[in-house]
Amino acid sequence: MSGDQVDMLRRLLFAQRGGLPNRTSTPGLRRRNMSIFGYTVTATKRSPQPKAPLRERYPNGHVFARSFGYGLMAYISMHIFFDHFFTWRATWGPSMLPTLNASGTTVIISKYYRRGRGIEVGDMVSFKHPVQSEINAIKRVIGMPGDFVLRDTPDQGDGTMIQVPTGHCWLVGDNLPASRDSRIYGPVPLALIKGKVIALWNNWLEFPKSVQPAFQDVQDVQDKG
Repeated sequence: MSGDQVDMLRRLLFAQRGGLPNRTSTPGLRRRNMSIFGYTVTATKRSPQPKAPLRERYPNGHVFARSFGYGLMAYISMHIFFDHFFTWRATWGPSMLPTLNASGTTVIISKYYRRGRGIEVGDMVSFKHPVQSEINAIKRVIGMPGDFVLRDTPDQGDGTMIQVPTGHCWLVGDNLPASRDSRIYGPVPLALIKGKVIALWNNWLEFPKSVQPAFQDVQDVQDKG
């Protein structure tokens, strides 16, 4: 035998005679007897330990995953709600005085009425400005397709009446002297209507107030008179 083989046998014998601690009682260790050059050698091998469940290995992982899932569901729900049902916006400008304040009034808009669905004369609507497309404005409907409306401000112009074309509406601000509306840019396509104003919110400490069409307001005044 070569010197290397002798040295290996010595180390194996040393292990067999107690040089290595007895680990048969240690969990996860397996013993196996092998015969090498006539000598019996006991070899040990550690069994693979089963991995702990993910919840034990990452105690905070399931909390994060659950929170992320709830947050994602809330985001999707809010996106669907505001994209298809309702939204709100703050008003600015004097064109709808005294119905809407120049600033500080929040209007609640129902998107059920977008593209002119269910819109009637007297409704306040939110729409994309036909000239400045980056602006969303709020005006009142005073003419629907087929209606005849006064083209100019009352007591001004020549009193010309025009008929609202198909697929359009005539929008005017309540504060005529301060409003730029259909009297300037003409009939507005119904496709530009974003929704109908259904409630006003002037104070965050109060409940929103529902909005009724202008012709209903007139009827209420006549009934009281």
